[in-house]
Amino acid sequence: VDPKTGDVIAVIQTPFRPSKVVVDEANRRVFAAATGSEGGGDVVTIDGEQNSVLSTTEVKGSDGGLTVDLSNHRVFTSSSYYGIISVIDASTGKVADTFADFKSPRSMLVCGDALFVANRDPGEIVVADASTGDIAQTLTVGTHPEAIAVDANSGNVWVLSAGDTARTTPGLLSVIAPKA
Repeated sequence: VDPKTGDVIAVIQTPFRPSKVVVDEANRRVFAAATGSEGGGDVVTIDGEQNSVLSTTEVKGSDGGLTVDLSNHRVFTSSSYYGIISVIDASTGKVADTFADFKSPRSMLVCGDALFVANRDPGEIVVADASTGDIAQTLTVGTHPEAIAVDANSGNVWVLSAGDTARTTPGLLSVIAPKA
């Protein structure tokens, strides 16, 4: 959509149930995660200048957790069903690595060399090495962490936990300060 006129510039079809989109502004790439079935999902790479699909990458059980590592031109997508994170080379659109040992990864964020992963159940943030997937730290936050953001000025990582649907556990906003 053109922000000045409100006109639709392009319509791009994606696979079943697109659920998350991230932008690599430096490389003019857009990545959209689409939930497949328990067996698989897709990440669509779109040329942001031409508004055209460059590639569609099948990943194991993607359910929409998606983040881009601008420094290393990689895209991370999560599968809470399988407890894995697929790492896609943003320039080729191919799966370059798979990180295991996550419980129910959802939202993710790359901050420097760290990959912050929200494990929906049991309500924790896992801090992993963004290059290897090795888990360095696990931090307990509220029930069902859903969103992660970083304050570039302070380095603080903000985690929004939704609470539970029975309304017995409140939503929380946790702040994780960088280690000194």
